[in-house]
Amino acid sequence: MDMADKAEDIINRPMKLSESQAKAVTSKSRFTRIIAGAGTGKTETLTRRIVYLLLHENVKPNEIVAFTFTDKAAQNMKSRIYAEVESLGGKEACLRLGDMYVGTIHGFCLRVLENSLVYGDYEVFDENQKMAFLLRRGRDIGLEKEHYFGSCESFLRSVDIVYNELVDIKGLKEKSLEFYKKFNIYEEVLRKNNKRKPFNYQVRILY
Repeated sequence: MDMADKAEDIINRPMKLSESQAKAVTSKSRFTRIIAGAGTGKTETLTRRIVYLLLHENVKPNEIVAFTFTDKAAQNMKSRIYAEVESLGGKEACLRLGDMYVGTIHGFCLRVLENSLVYGDYEVFDENQKMAFLLRRGRDIGLEKEHYFGSCESFLRSVDIVYNELVDIKGLKEKSLEFYKKFNIYEEVLRKNNKRKPFNYQVRILY
């Protein structure tokens, strides 16, 4: 199958795209903005665009990044891409599609942190895991033994303020030396146990 036939198949299979959709799929422009309402075939157009880049323009899978709003939408798009690529290019054309990223922007940013900034071995906490971890290790940090659960809750609230409000860590030493000491021990305990702080704080510590 020559390149022209392949392009025609991408546009016409499994169902023929409209003229405007076909124009978006085969656009040579570096930037293309598509304005369309619900149910007008945006996902199908984007899927065909990716297939077009892979099979017609010979773009490498690891050079393609597609963002969706949800993981469910990403899975749907990936399934479509794999099916189209296999149909038009055979199973061999699917071998490196795993290098392509289709997912949420949050997932992509997390992948960048994991792959490029040595966070790959770290586990992300949710709120319940964070509290459970502190209840196990709070005494090592120096939290009060009396009213222990409440002490852990209060400490986590303060920690969240530091993370979420981007509080200057050095400034804590002057404002509350006791909390500053516990906070540093807490972070050291996290590091030793390969636990990860909230995502927004991870971005802050890169600067």
